[in-house]
Amino acid sequence: MSLPYTLTDLQKKFMGPTMWTNLQLQLSARSRVTNLGVVLLLGALALSLLFHIRRPTVFIEVPRVLDAKDECKKTDFHMRDALPPYPGEDKQPLQHLVIVAGHAIWKENDPARMLDDSSWFLEPYQRNGAVRTFVKHIQEGVKIAAADPTSLLVFSGGQTRDQAWSTEAESYYRLALELPHELPRFSVVGDDLTTSKPPFQPLKTGADAAAQDSAPKLASGSQGIDRSLDLSRLRMTTENFALDSFQNLLFSIARFYEYTNRYPERITVVSYAFKKKRFVDLHAKALRWPTRSSTAGGSSRFTYVGIDDEGSEHKAPLDNAYSSFEVDMYGCWGRLREKRKRRNGNRRLAPYTATAPQLGLLLDWCPEYNSRLQGLFQGWLPWDERVLNAMGRGAQAMLEQNGGILSQAEYLPDGKKIV
Repeated sequence: MSLPYTLTDLQKKFMGPTMWTNLQLQLSARSRVTNLGVVLLLGALALSLLFHIRRPTVFIEVPRVLDAKDECKKTDFHMRDALPPYPGEDKQPLQHLVIVAGHAIWKENDPARMLDDSSWFLEPYQRNGAVRTFVKHIQEGVKIAAADPTSLLVFSGGQTRDQAWSTEAESYYRLALELPHELPRFSVVGDDLTTSKPPFQPLKTGADAAAQDSAPKLASGSQGIDRSLDLSRLRMTTENFALDSFQNLLFSIARFYEYTNRYPERITVVSYAFKKKRFVDLHAKALRWPTRSSTAGGSSRFTYVGIDDEGSEHKAPLDNAYSSFEVDMYGCWGRLREKRKRRNGNRRLAPYTATAPQLGLLLDWCPEYNSRLQGLFQGWLPWDERVLNAMGRGAQAMLEQNGGILSQAEYLPDGKKIV
């Protein structure tokens, strides 16, 4: 029995030229919509359904925030733009940085027990006398700042004790509020800040302050300050990240800029007397801060006020860290780096590379070990005398770091070009 069609017949019927001719005639037949057009439309519909099934489109109405006339034109926004001005900023800008370096953390709220060692987180060598010295440091810093309306008092010190819930600086600030003395405050003539009563003072004091000039003035029986008063009226703040004396100085300068949007013209440091040589000969030099020059008003650019523990005048304390900073002026190697790690169990990092960006390179500077003065930071610094005078290598370094832009004229008054 044979099939009606052979395989050859089927190939000729369906694959031959006749089939393709008939299909072409049908697709191109005259009608309102050609058959080819219908096929193309159906294909497009199928593709559209496929994509919509795989990726559903969700339309969200975005509320209009700005009108066309209110288009944002500013492109150089900085987080500093959200800071309010400090009182009297336009009339009496701050220019004097007063630093009280922290050494321990006061953990109590009762000022009557401020001299008890048990009220502090202390190292073993700080017991039996150091606490009284800490209070004297606070008193001296407050006294200096209160006498100069252009000063900002900065208590400096980080969270250096693993048992502590606050920083050295914060505890010094709290203790300063409890002491029966006038605190540094903003006072601008013609402003509502001018009052006859200091914004902060203890509510009660049972001791006669005049009879305690030679000892820390205790607010015995004090009930504390009026917490409803405005802290922002005080010319006092904290620097909460320093882990050693070098960072006390550097970070306080950065905090001053963070607070005022300018760098200080002069600095006063209050700390131990035996650390003066370390601050003047090493720390200030590492920052290239001038220690022998004066401001236009005749005030020294750098002043150190040293107060040691009672009785130490008969036996001068040894500065055990001097030799370490002498060979490692930025404290980024060996013993000094390990000490910072040991004091930073709460893993804090200072924010000053962002809030004081001009100091970014200095904050991360680490020369070779034992480079001493040869390893000093050589970049531009805002207080560099060579830059302030628009002369010499400092001005050239500033030009390079700031894209060739010099804030002062590129020629001196006598016509000489800056080199």
